[in-house]
Amino acid sequence: PGSDARMGSPAWSGYSYLGAWSATAGGVDLNLYGTLINSAGVVFAHDVSLAKTTAHDAQPSLVWSSGAGTFVVAYADVPTASTAGTIMTVAVSLAGVVGTPATIVSAGSSTAPTLVDTGAGLGLAWEDSRDGGWDIYFNLITSGGQRSCLITSCLGGCCIKGDFQLQVIAFTNIRRQTPAW
Repeated sequence: PGSDARMGSPAWSGYSYLGAWSATAGGVDLNLYGTLINSAGVVFAHDVSLAKTTAHDAQPSLVWSSGAGTFVVAYADVPTASTAGTIMTVAVSLAGVVGTPATIVSAGSSTAPTLVDTGAGLGLAWEDSRDGGWDIYFNLITSGGQRSCLITSCLGGCCIKGDFQLQVIAFTNIRRQTPAW
């Protein structure tokens, strides 16, 4: 539906594909849509509304969640097309039934989510500027795409749960550089 389709992403369940993308429809806001296609290539759920808010719903990342037996879509819900916002998820069944969206990261400074199925839950990474500079954050979420704060970090005997900033190890000309942590 609509026009200006962009930021597409596919996922495979072993039985069917879900493709998701953002497009403007009836206005200037980006909305999130999906299409389900079976293994024979037959479309059986077309232009399903996955997220439609007054903000821009963009940058979908899809995964088949083996633990929940459903597709999970992570996306950025941002106030305008050029800002960062919150990270949301929504489950989509093989029949094309869309669940209730869940807020995963509400820092208001997040964008570009990426999902991976671990077999026991989902891993979610995203870009975040909550401290004034852009960093990559990571957390585990449930198989159904709900926030769980499963990662625990114990520093100096104090254990906390929450989002964790990833440290980057740089590789140059096959020579490993020591990270500055």
